[in-house]
Amino acid sequence: MKRLLSVLLVLMMMPVSLTANANVDNALYPIRENGLWGYINRAGEVVIEPKWARAWLFDGNTALVSTEEIPAYAEPHGNGIIGRDGNYVITPAPGQTINEETYAYRIRNADDGEGFYDKASGFYQPPLPEYAMVMLWGEDGQGPIAVGRTDGLTGYVDRTTGETVIPFIYTGESDDVCFCGGYARPADHVILVDDEGEAVGEGEFFYLIDSEGNEITLPDGMAPISFPRDGFVIYEKKLDEYIPEEDEGERYWVIRRGERYPDPWQETWGTGLAGLDGTMITEPDPSILVMNPPDESGMVTFLAETEEGGQLCGHMDTEGTVIVPPTYYIEKDWWCTYDFVNGYAVIEDSVTERWVVINTQGYEVFSHPMETEDGEDFRLDDYVLDGGVLWYQLDGNWGLLAVAGEHAARLTGAVFEDRFDGVITDEEYNDRKDFAEGLQQVKQNGLWGYINRSAQWVIEPRYDSASSFRDGLALVEKDGKLLYIDHDGNIVWQEK
Repeated sequence: MKRLLSVLLVLMMMPVSLTANANVDNALYPIRENGLWGYINRAGEVVIEPKWARAWLFDGNTALVSTEEIPAYAEPHGNGIIGRDGNYVITPAPGQTINEETYAYRIRNADDGEGFYDKASGFYQPPLPEYAMVMLWGEDGQGPIAVGRTDGLTGYVDRTTGETVIPFIYTGESDDVCFCGGYARPADHVILVDDEGEAVGEGEFFYLIDSEGNEITLPDGMAPISFPRDGFVIYEKKLDEYIPEEDEGERYWVIRRGERYPDPWQETWGTGLAGLDGTMITEPDPSILVMNPPDESGMVTFLAETEEGGQLCGHMDTEGTVIVPPTYYIEKDWWCTYDFVNGYAVIEDSVTERWVVINTQGYEVFSHPMETEDGEDFRLDDYVLDGGVLWYQLDGNWGLLAVAGEHAARLTGAVFEDRFDGVITDEEYNDRKDFAEGLQQVKQNGLWGYINRSAQWVIEPRYDSASSFRDGLALVEKDGKLLYIDHDGNIVWQEK
């Protein structure tokens, strides 16, 4: 074991490139002076004088600011946007609320209309009273922006002109409504009725569309039910039609956009993998409850239903060859599908009551009971991080595993009281990214410091709170004062 651990340590001590912005010298960082917020540059010099009640991190050329104090633990929001010169791009206004997403800002005015500001193009669509919700979650910044109107219809507008490019025709609600990778999955709201036309339920009917609004169809009755990835898509296909026999119950119908259709939930459907060109990779299988498009390792994760109604997790390649048979029993919700990240998948097996890490060949590189002999709870984090480390939690404290090839070993004991923190509040000034720029904030003996991927202290624990590094600096707090430190722990700026 000692020899294995030493090999893993050597692997992780190899140089790791910083993930910081290449233009670190041009980065701007929010600071607080006398209760007001402004910005410094990389050298710690004030370049935008403090004058806001709150100011957020710059993302590219803009940052969110607020002239009003934000209540503690409220969702981060402001009422203005500034450029790198400190001048307003969008001026604060009474009742105006601005929320930031990755590629755009959502703006709501006092009359409940909404608009947006696209970061890449700089286009500003002022709030319109008919826009009930500008939907930006999960989008990749490339396709049209999804908008829900006050009449209950959803459509799409050009992010650089505000013009409608896909008509407002969708009546449902969908978390996948935003464009990602060139496709979106809007939905229609449907009503379930019996033979007499009485409503007995409701649901959603999903579409897959491209950026021009064209509906994606597959041949031979296959219906795409996932976002495409690498030219593959998950499909469903009807295997037989449900016709109730006497005393077996009623036939139900779906009402969608005024038309009546047989209720698909009363029919047998199979799930499979197909090419986006319609090539069927796997035959439709009614036992498959969930299937994901290929992950970054080219593996397709699926959950298969057991005869007892349970769920077994397995993996196949993009040719349909099962690499990891469905043997791991899953009790969690349908969305928990255990994709491979950085070459490994982390699985919680509810039958054997253990946590398992497998590689892409299906080999178990690590296994541990969910409860130790001493009655302590053990759990693994969701995925193996870049550099081959994986967080585990034992009786509330955190430690690191080192994972390489077909082996894993404990890099540390469960010696850290916490591994994330938020300066100011839990939501603000903290990307909550593991080992951002190669360093991770951890708490020990009540204080925060930073370790590297080898679990060596780079900055000893001495802060009351600490955020992730970004553009070469991290915001920390000590004795009620804010400080910015560099990778060596040197103070670049401190609050007076």
